[in-house]
Order: sequence, then structure tokens, then C-alpha cells
Amino acid sequence: MIKPLPAPAGSYVATLGDSTYHLCPSGRYSDSLARTACIPCQRGTYNPIPGQNTCLEAPPGGFVSMPEATQYQLAPLGGYNPLGAFTISLLAPKGHYVPQKGMSNYIPAPKGSFVPMEGDSTFHLCPPGTYADSIGRSACIPCAKGTYSSGYGQSICIKSPLGSYIDSLGATTFTLSPPGMFVDSIGAELAKPCPKGTYNNAYGQSGCIPSPAGAYVDNQGSTSYKLCPAGQYNDVTGADSCKTCNAGFYNPDHGATLCLPCIAGKYSNLKGSATCTDCPAGRYTDTLASIICSSCPSCNDSNPLTIDICNPSTGACVNYSAGAKLEVMGSLQLKPLAGPPQNPTEGAIYFDTTAKSIKVYDGSIWYSLK
Repeated sequence: MIKPLPAPAGSYVATLGDSTYHLCPSGRYSDSLARTACIPCQRGTYNPIPGQNTCLEAPPGGFVSMPEATQYQLAPLGGYNPLGAFTISLLAPKGHYVPQKGMSNYIPAPKGSFVPMEGDSTFHLCPPGTYADSIGRSACIPCAKGTYSSGYGQSICIKSPLGSYIDSLGATTFTLSPPGMFVDSIGAELAKPCPKGTYNNAYGQSGCIPSPAGAYVDNQGSTSYKLCPAGQYNDVTGADSCKTCNAGFYNPDHGATLCLPCIAGKYSNLKGSATCTDCPAGRYTDTLASIICSSCPSCNDSNPLTIDICNPSTGACVNYSAGAKLEVMGSLQLKPLAGPPQNPTEGAIYFDTTAKSIKVYDGSIWYSLK
């Protein structure tokens, strides 16, 4: 009588009186002799070949979610398995992604990108106006005031250039400073108004222009200058007001850089004059920049050729001579006489106080003018 043999490892004998053993099918195993049944592979393990005495662990990047498995599954896109014998696939955390099946680990989003959800298979570029300056970010950062980004996938934001500014978060471009304003530094959040005495009339300026001589700027943020009015002047640039002409001086024009002195025979006794005034009859000034006229000396010398007025520029008595033409602006005072002067010549004229009339000599007789 032959003694019965035990079923070897990896096999089984399920019934009495069997003449042979049977190999454990795929997905099952037998790890000892004389097994009457095979053991199912547990979750996380598998067995692809019949007759095995053990099951295989799922490798890193793979998993087995059901018992009695004959093969493992690869971790899907966006999932990973860092170790063997996993029963499920793990999801890549926010800020990371898994681009292929069967990976054992996740990859951080590179600079300039982000991954907002778990289990993502790719990263996303930061949109314009944002940036990511480190790896593994789940969200992008808005550009700060004074900076911008105009393209996708930026790891830094750019400072606004000279002559421009950015006054909001997440900007995709900069704003040029308007006329009357300026920006003299990079990365500015606001434009500054041109100070008094300066102006500019264009966009995107990094500085302001001083007002020229003869002009002024009396307000901040001006786009142009103003000419000094008549009676005023400016002899410097960058002025915020005009200077006033002194008494004795005048200026008839706009935009003057100096004042002119009143000439002899004229005067100005007020500041800020646009013109000078003629000395009145009987008064004169023989110097420049006069503020008053002086009384003329007496011309009552009984000389019929001397008119009883004086030159307003010199103070000298005005002499009549044949062929001369006398033009008088304003009042004229004739020499008062009780009778005709001696030795008259043709054209002599005087005021007769007896007849109360003006008399003119025609060379032979005196005629009264009434």
C-alpha cells in the first residue's frame, strides 16, 4: 500500500481519493503542503501565474483595489503610489501634478505656474497680472501696485518705467502720467503734479519744464505757462509769479524779461505801469526813470521869439524861429502882454491882456483872433 502524498506548495487537493494535485489558479496561492484550497491574494497584492506559493505586492506607482487580483493597476493621471502593496491611488496635492500613469510621486508646479486642485495631471500658467515666484504653488499672486505682468507664466512682475505708474493690484500694463503730472522713479503707484513754476504738456513725462523768462506758472499740475502781463516782468526761469515794474519804469508788452526806464520828458509815479506819462505843461524832467516832473523855469523875458512854454525833456524855454513848426500836445500858454512886443517879426503871436484876445503879426499889422 502506497502512502498518500501531500499537495505541494502552490497546489491543492480538494477531494478524497484524488490521484493528483491541482495548481492554485492566478489570483490565489498556497504557501504550505497538503492544502485543500488556495488562499485568495489580498488587496494590494496580485498573482499573475498559476501554482504560486505567494502573491506579489503592487509596485510603487501601482495598486490593487480588489482581492484575488491577477494583475495590478497603474496609478492614473493625477494619482500616485509611493510604496508597494497599495490598495488605492493617492491624489496629487494642490500645487502639484502627475502627468503620467504609474508614477510613484508627484511633481511641483514650476515657477510661473500653479495647480489649484488635487489630482491634477498638469500645471497651469499664471495669467497676465499675476506671478508665481516659487515652485509648488496652488495659486498665483497678483502683481503689487507699481508692478505689472503682461504675459502668461511669469515668475516676477515688472516695475512701471519712468513717466508711468500703476495704482491697482493685478495690473497687466502701466499708465502714462498725464500732462501736468510726472513720475521720476520706477515702480511708482501714483503720478505727482508739476510744482508751481513748472509745467509739462505731454503724456509719460519723468520731469517738468521750468517756465521761461518772461512767464510764470502759479498753479500745481499745469500744462502750460502764462506770459507776464504789461507792467510786470520776469528775468528768471521757473517763476510762480511775475515781478512788478518799479515807479519810473514801464513795460508795454506781455512776456517781458525787464522793464524800461521812462525817457526824459516822461514819468511814472506808480508801480506796475504799462506806459509813461508826459510831463504836463510847465513841468519837465531831463533824466531817465523819473517818478515826478519838476517846474519849468520862468520864460517871461519879453522876448517875442520866446514862447512861454518849456521843453518837457530839458526845461529850456521853447524858441520860435522862422520856418519852424511848433506842435503842441495838450495845453499851450501864450505870453500875456498889455500891448504888442517891440520889434515883432512876421508870425509873432501873443495874448493881449487889454483886448483879451490873441494877436498875430502879419509883418505889417497885428490882427486879433477871437
